[in-house]
Amino acid sequence: MSAPANNNTSFNNKGSTSGCSSSSSNNSHARLLIQQCLAAKLKNETPEATIELEIGRGMVVYVCFKQGADGNTVLKLVDAIMSLRLSTSDDGELVTVVDLPGDILIVPQACLGGKVKGKSVQYHSNINKEEGERLYKEFIQTCKNKFTPEAPNNKLVAGIYGARQVLSMDTNGPYSHVVDL
Repeated sequence: MSAPANNNTSFNNKGSTSGCSSSSSNNSHARLLIQQCLAAKLKNETPEATIELEIGRGMVVYVCFKQGADGNTVLKLVDAIMSLRLSTSDDGELVTVVDLPGDILIVPQACLGGKVKGKSVQYHSNINKEEGERLYKEFIQTCKNKFTPEAPNNKLVAGIYGARQVLSMDTNGPYSHVVDL
């Protein structure tokens, strides 16, 4: 089987409401966008510093919390990331990111909660910023608690909630999945 073509994709986004939009018709409490990648780099810009993160083969996971999200939502999201067979192994089989083995880059992306109305996007279903940041931190810690013991040689890194972010990735797809929970 031949190797998939590489697509180089770059995004500029902010952890609040700029960057991308999506329309949603269900009553989910959170949304993930999972993108398989060969490599990815994320630069977080805060007033204090610029922090650069990078991963090798694995997945970039964008996460958005909506109204009604809680600790149970976080657990379901982490279970989805760790157990869904969304990564392609060297022999072409679909495996989990843990079984690949692969790295994970988590990017806060409130824009995923947007709903198209006319010629604009509204974010009325998104959780408030403070609660979103709290759940995001809980989500990262829960991912680390589950991922690190299962895949000790793999890397899990996460962007900063609310920080200006610049993302670059080499994809082996397009191979993206939206998960609403």
